[in-house]
Amino acid sequence: MNEFLERANQLLSICNEGSETQTNLLLFIKNLEFELDHLMSGSHLFPISKLFTPQMGLRHVLKYTKINNAEDAWNLIARYRAIPEQVDEQIELMREGIRTNFTLSDISLFSKSGNWDQAEDVETSPFYKPFINISESITGDELIAIQENASDAILNHVLPAYKKVDDFINNEYRLHTRPGIGVSTLPNGRDFYRQELAYHLTDTGVTPEQIHNMGLREVERITKEMDEVVKSLGFNMTHQEFSNMIRNDTTQFFGTEDEALETYRKVLEEAIAPKLSNIFKNIPEKLLTVEKIPKELATGPQAYYMMPSADNSTPGTFFLDTNSLHNLPKYDVVTLAMHEGVPGHHFQYAYVMERDDIPDFRKYGVRSNAFVEGWALYAEYLGYELGLFNDTYMRYGHLSYEIFRACRMVVDTGMHVMGWSRQQAIEYMLNNSASSVGNIEREIDRYITWPGQACAYKYGELKIKSMRRKAEEIMGDAFDIREFHDIILRNNGPLELVEKQIDRYIESYQRSPTEVTSQSP
Repeated sequence: MNEFLERANQLLSICNEGSETQTNLLLFIKNLEFELDHLMSGSHLFPISKLFTPQMGLRHVLKYTKINNAEDAWNLIARYRAIPEQVDEQIELMREGIRTNFTLSDISLFSKSGNWDQAEDVETSPFYKPFINISESITGDELIAIQENASDAILNHVLPAYKKVDDFINNEYRLHTRPGIGVSTLPNGRDFYRQELAYHLTDTGVTPEQIHNMGLREVERITKEMDEVVKSLGFNMTHQEFSNMIRNDTTQFFGTEDEALETYRKVLEEAIAPKLSNIFKNIPEKLLTVEKIPKELATGPQAYYMMPSADNSTPGTFFLDTNSLHNLPKYDVVTLAMHEGVPGHHFQYAYVMERDDIPDFRKYGVRSNAFVEGWALYAEYLGYELGLFNDTYMRYGHLSYEIFRACRMVVDTGMHVMGWSRQQAIEYMLNNSASSVGNIEREIDRYITWPGQACAYKYGELKIKSMRRKAEEIMGDAFDIREFHDIILRNNGPLELVEKQIDRYIESYQRSPTEVTSQSP
């Protein structure tokens, strides 16, 4: 990796200022630098947790897997047979963590990641599914051989490997978990947290204390808006009292999984999609679908997004946890749909995937949580401009989600740097949002497991809003929201590089006010 970095810097020194090649190299260099720092921080010693169970990666791979010929089938079988080696490597990394006293909290561990003892049910397992829906070009003895080998690989390689992980976690690793929930209880834990924070924000100049105070200011601001909404609904109570009332009101929650999934699909297709051309220059063609999170994988967030395949054979997918309907309120629908679907994560990934003038690493390999999650949070805010929060409860739901992200800054830094307890963090979020108790508890455990990541949402949103204000103030009536969004989405990556493109857009206006166009290579 260091050799790639050295070569990229050599090429950068001879690039033309503002050229597409320069932008590509800057993104490549920044991405590689942050990945190297992340690798050296010690985070690689946490490959398995309740957020990242061993089967999760393979299940996600299978979503994109299409067996079109015999070679595809044998390649997947070979992948299955390599799982034990992968698991052994992950276990060895975690044993290195034990040796160096660099371990997860007990809260971050699962008791059982799956039922790996049901050997008689191999052919009904999700791992066997690709070999049922197999290409019609594979027939006869070859089909029999492939399916027999697939069953053998699952029975004798995949299932035993995953059972080995469960045994290791519960019989060995759990005995050596760190003494406190925060990473500050690890050797050099405060430095580790600062590195993790810099990685997720793609900004080395921000301290945990600054993030904590930023969160407190946002909580105070949003609280005032929530109190105003409560008054407009005719209730003589604080937003905390109102939140407690509606989180215990069964009419505010879905009755069935199908009702929840269909409501989200309808909102995306009928309420949001028809209005997007008002504020977006280009509408991606890649498809989006809404699916439930399988019960055995429902150990992480309430919802998440997976990008479409390059050939569009697999659509972008908004996964929703409908296993616990009491954690899924109706007043969150518009906000969550805009975050995970359009114009949130689906737009930002589909936008660059449909570009044919950039290298593949910019479509699939650029990591910047502050950009990715900051854009999705900013996308929620666009609901006001699209008239989607005219329903007062939906508006309250958005504010509750927004304050939730501000609270993350407070509790993440609180637990990992300032010595907060898990219960202290839970109570802070209960007092400041309308989210359900179950969802808050799950979220707090996520922050314990993934330090710094949750701070990226609000930080990134504030950065994007700051860029927009700057452009609006300088350009006045010449500011075009469609152009602004086009530049942001065409330049996914660290926010400092995105901001350079916005600055070029502004400078273009200042040079030629009547001819301003998108400055995105």
